Amino acid sequence: MFSNRLECPWYRLPQVNSVLLGEHCYLEDDPSVPWTCKVDDLELELTTEALSFRYPKYRDASSYIRRFTGLKKLVVTLDNYYRVPELQASRYLGNVVSGSYDWFLNYLYPIHETLEVLDIPLIDPSFLDWITPATTFTTFPNLKTLSLPQEALLDNSAGDMKHPTSLLPRGLEELSIYFPYVSIVAWLEKFLGCREYFQDLQKITLWPADDRGDAFEEFVYRKSILGRLDSVGVTINVSIDSEENTTKAEWKDPDYDPFVLEIVEFLQSLPDGS
Repeated sequence: MFSNRLECPWYRLPQVNSVLLGEHCYLEDDPSVPWTCKVDDLELELTTEALSFRYPKYRDASSYIRRFTGLKKLVVTLDNYYRVPELQASRYLGNVVSGSYDWFLNYLYPIHETLEVLDIPLIDPSFLDWITPATTFTTFPNLKTLSLPQEALLDNSAGDMKHPTSLLPRGLEELSIYFPYVSIVAWLEKFLGCREYFQDLQKITLWPADDRGDAFEEFVYRKSILGRLDSVGVTINVSIDSEENTTKAEWKDPDYDPFVLEIVEFLQSLPDGS
């Protein structure tokens, strides 16, 4: 549904169990109207106004979401740009207005006990320069699958990263990280010491991209941590959407090592006599 408003009778149809609301829909709620629904799969296309208290657009979001009493899967795609035909797009978050993933998670509290899958993809990751990561996802005790940008979960500085047990629910089965930085490798190593806590964890997937975070090669050639986690039953995948980046000829060479090449290039760049 992509209109500005979706009346509650639509949700209450007995065969409706999945709903997609476009970016221009309002998450409005009238508390005086009693209704709930059986929808268990909800996809929302929101603007990054949902990450800041400075914007009132989603002020009813928490009241609205509480109507989905059996919601198990939630996908929230965030867009930072306000687009008007024939005008230059403007940003919601930037140097003047910053945001926080904690503010967004507050809206989800009414479904914190039922939610099993939470996916937070982005249209454009540049707004991550102006947000702070969530404090914790342990408030979702039944969450099994979590997919989100690294900067929604962790600071990209290795020294400031919280321990996984303080960030993630212990029943988590799959974790996907969009736009990861190499700094996350040190954080992944912490899982080696808390396998008993995350007994259900099966897979961690890193999704490097060209427009944010570190490159695919930075991860795929760091095999030591990948192998150590695999030895304790956690599979780590490094995936990428672009076919162009998965077919580089040099990757077929078993002796190819991008880090050695970086050293060689650095040495070649030194002036004579150094």
